[in-house]
Amino acid sequence: MIKSLTVMLFAASSLFAQVTASVSNGVVTYTNASKQQVVAFVASVTDTDGQGSFPYSHEFYFKTNGMVPGESVTFDVIAPEDRASGVTLHTYTSSVTFVQYADGTTDGSKTSPRVADILGHRKDVTAMLQNYHDAYLKGPSAFLAELQKPQPAGTSMARMQRHIVSFNAGYGSLATFDYINAKLEAAKLREASGKF
Repeated sequence: MIKSLTVMLFAASSLFAQVTASVSNGVVTYTNASKQQVVAFVASVTDTDGQGSFPYSHEFYFKTNGMVPGESVTFDVIAPEDRASGVTLHTYTSSVTFVQYADGTTDGSKTSPRVADILGHRKDVTAMLQNYHDAYLKGPSAFLAELQKPQPAGTSMARMQRHIVSFNAGYGSLATFDYINAKLEAAKLREASGKF
């Protein structure tokens, strides 16, 4: 039984050579080593000092372009205040557990909670973005009220909401409206492709 489990784990890890993960000083770099765009990926980040692991994901569905071949994205595991305070940094590893490509194909299991959330809530995120768009047209107070409506914790909707609220705080409502429209347009094009 353990022999077959070991073989399965080896086979699973070899699937994801298309999106690689490397870690240096608490910063994980994910690189698209495939020949096509990546629309989403999920990884597991593990604290090798025994503090456990957690999922990390990056979703390009709401962007015009996916993660193009050769492109990298980074994720800093260490909180800025911890880096600044001189706290002893832990050691981390990361492995990619799921990839969705621009042609709609996937590698890895779709059953993890994070993957199920991403794939299962794209329509919900699109509807939330449409609500933001519609609220903006009603005026500033309606827009801000819509941005503050609670979303289910730990979901794609909550992550997108945090991102939009942060963007709005940094760039203002007009730029955020344009940003939301670009995300909606990208989602409509992907949905119309019939691949997602």
